[in-house]
Amino acid sequence: MPDEVVLIADDDIQIRRMLSRFLENENCRFFEASNGKEAVDIVRNHWVDLAILDIVMPEMDGIEALKQIKEINRAIQVLIVTGHAELESVRQIIFDYGAFDYLLKPFDTGELRLTIRRALREREMVVRSDLLREDLENRIAELERDFKEKTFRLRESQIKYRNIVESSSDAILITQGSHVKFANSVVMKSTGYPREEILKIPFNEFLHPEDRPRALDGYGKRLGDEKRSSVSRFRLMKKDGSFLWVEDHAAKTLWGEGPAVLHVIRDISERMKNEESLIIRRS
Repeated sequence: MPDEVVLIADDDIQIRRMLSRFLENENCRFFEASNGKEAVDIVRNHWVDLAILDIVMPEMDGIEALKQIKEINRAIQVLIVTGHAELESVRQIIFDYGAFDYLLKPFDTGELRLTIRRALREREMVVRSDLLREDLENRIAELERDFKEKTFRLRESQIKYRNIVESSSDAILITQGSHVKFANSVVMKSTGYPREEILKIPFNEFLHPEDRPRALDGYGKRLGDEKRSSVSRFRLMKKDGSFLWVEDHAAKTLWGEGPAVLHVIRDISERMKNEESLIIRRS
């Protein structure tokens, strides 16, 4: 790695000397600083490929120096070193502040060598791509805008669909296997069951015992390939033991990766009462 320039910033002169000897063996040129302020001044006035910063230093600590170095030239790679690591600070230093890596004292020589070489290799790739960077960044920004636009459209359609489903005056639910997989708020209002119970109770328990064989037979055939009327009537049981007459408009659909049935269920209890009254009057 000839001609790479490394900045060493540590208030411990023994650490600086050790790293200086190490970098000489790696054919690197280097600057030394005893605090973060000196380190930032060096970066302002000299070409630097890699900065090795101790966290605890006088005048300016390594974290503030990292931030200012990245403001001067975000392509400079930065290694943070410390004798006292905290997991949350590691995450913040790498992900939020842009450090290349985080090394613990005392150093493992093999790990130190590998990390420095990786950081300098990353810096070399950035330097080589300087001429293409603006075009690449524009392309990345364009892709990001396109991705965000598509994500927004997807979420927008989901929200609109959910609003339509929730504002419906009919109960809408999806059944798969023996259980309900989705239910809108009308299902809860109509049956008196909270959502968590509806999703746990087998679907047949919501059917009046006298209507279960016929309703479940039709449900099974809708999942198959048989042609069958998509409208059926049955009594839907409520949590308090009473029931209401409903008209179920059902269609085969998919939920997850499996077949399911979409039900649009309309309360026809009043209509059934009127039909019964008409039959009684005629008789």
